[in-house]
Amino acid sequence: MKNKLLKIGAFGLLIHLILFFLFHFVNERKNPPVVKMKQLINTNKSHNIWIAGDSHSERSIDVNQIKNATSVAFYGENNIITYYKIKQLLKKSNHRPKYILFPDDLVTFTTGARQFRTQRLFYYQFIPLQDYKLFETKPIQSQYEFIKTKIFPYIEWQYALNLINKNRLKKNTKLFSNLNTAERNKETKELLKNDFKCLDKRESLNDSISLLYLNKTISLCKKHQIKPIFIKYPMTYELFNSVSSALGKKSLNEMKSDEIINKSKLPLINLERIFENNPELFFDCHHLNEYGKRKFTPILKQKLDSLLKVY
Repeated sequence: MKNKLLKIGAFGLLIHLILFFLFHFVNERKNPPVVKMKQLINTNKSHNIWIAGDSHSERSIDVNQIKNATSVAFYGENNIITYYKIKQLLKKSNHRPKYILFPDDLVTFTTGARQFRTQRLFYYQFIPLQDYKLFETKPIQSQYEFIKTKIFPYIEWQYALNLINKNRLKKNTKLFSNLNTAERNKETKELLKNDFKCLDKRESLNDSISLLYLNKTISLCKKHQIKPIFIKYPMTYELFNSVSSALGKKSLNEMKSDEIINKSKLPLINLERIFENNPELFFDCHHLNEYGKRKFTPILKQKLDSLLKVY
């Protein structure tokens, strides 16, 4: 019986090791943020502008149309994860940008955005264990989850095989306008309530921990003599209306992130309402589709070119 258990254990260990090394082999070559990070660190080319942030940055800007710029953004990042990734890039890379573009959208600093987790194996390697208590409600459980993912990385196989990103790309040609008004309103309210968790109280729209990391990001840029630029990306009428209806109109004009940015005397390019009545340029209430991206990029480029002449 003992020999049989040993054989089963040995076989299980062999399977684990095969999957472990196979995962890392595939992950290093197929997982977009892993590949992009390596390219950014190892590149010999220096870029004047880094475009950081989440899916709003990724989906809104054609980086090839912005002179001397590169994207360091990726889908699903919140501003806390972005802070640690930028910190790691500045530590490992031989290049420093002159400017970094960060999002400052209506949903960027919400409680739901702060709680969102993706690609734990990739992102959490940049975060010191002692920092977990700063932004995790259950830091010990988060440490356990990260350690578990390091030991059994293949539980994140869907990221290594790039399956999730392939599904994301399919959304690029969807039209939010294909939904009727009632459907658009319903989808928007559900997303704000369930994903961003910001329709119950105004504090959830201005999450204190997320704002702490906004300040830390500004300090990080200052330390490395980098000039941050904040952008409000286009959103739909349904998004603004849902927040206004739940929290009052003042909530749209009293964003704590704006106060921090303005107090720090940093530039904020506000383009959030330029397409609010053009649902055909979005695939949901807060993401531009490919058509929206084509219209938005030259508008941002013009604003950015004017700003960089004086900043």
